[in-house]
Amino acid sequence: MDALSDLARVVAVEASFFSRAQASGRWGVSTRGAENAIFHAVLRGRGVASAAGGVPVAFGPGDLLLFPRGSSHVIASDDEAPRTPITALPRVVSESGLPCVVAGVDRAAEPEVDILCGTFRFDADARACLLPQLPELVHAPAAPGSAPWLVSTAALLDAELRRGLAGADVLLSRLGDVLMVQILRGWLAQHEAPGWVGALADPVLARVLGLVHAHPERDWTAAELARRAGMSRSAFFAYFTARVGEPPAAYLLRWRMWVARRFLRDRRRGVAEVGRTVGYASEAAFSRAFKRAVGTAPAAWRQAA
Repeated sequence: MDALSDLARVVAVEASFFSRAQASGRWGVSTRGAENAIFHAVLRGRGVASAAGGVPVAFGPGDLLLFPRGSSHVIASDDEAPRTPITALPRVVSESGLPCVVAGVDRAAEPEVDILCGTFRFDADARACLLPQLPELVHAPAAPGSAPWLVSTAALLDAELRRGLAGADVLLSRLGDVLMVQILRGWLAQHEAPGWVGALADPVLARVLGLVHAHPERDWTAAELARRAGMSRSAFFAYFTARVGEPPAAYLLRWRMWVARRFLRDRRRGVAEVGRTVGYASEAAFSRAFKRAVGTAPAAWRQAA
């Protein structure tokens, strides 16, 4: 299993799809931002997007835009287009049944720009481990052939929202996971991200992180990981620390605690079993390590969670 897939399994991201945005002609929309992350999936058309005070980024069909901290932002046809607050724009019900914000001069014809909009709510672990690694605007350019895929995905989302059949919530959540992975995958392919998130795109470190993620119970040493990476211990330790931002042992501990918190939410697992799953021979050893890393004992954390 690759490291990005492992990350998607450990951090909890809940997606909700709340509107479409359609525009024609020359247009610009400014938003106040939101408490949760905001994403825009570009189904059709081109324009520019920027976080407040940020550099505008051009987007096209199949692109994915994520404002991970819910920053106020602008989406427009071009850099100089006048901006209208989103609260001042008319709203209609789109053909899919979703509420739709409409901008531009020609609302009778088929819109030139069509965007699926929504939010991601990150759990505490995701906010702590992922958000500090991401910029205010994450732009994932369309991969070859991704625009039709995105349009098909949006059509499926629209259909599920409109029909409201049994199981829709689960299906929408899974499709939200897919969009989140696509955003991170596309962004990592185009940018050298800092910290451990950027290491997911490093061929050597991604392989090593994949081993740690797949087997957190193992007593991984820097020497063993260096051997798996085909490097000397000293070279690997220096490279890992510089690229990830912390030594291998610190990353292993942090990953163990992420996995442990995920398992602690499942009350069918005892604390001792969770501890064994992440490499601790006894409940006492696990409890001591967990309390040092997290600040509270596993049982108390479970009760609060």
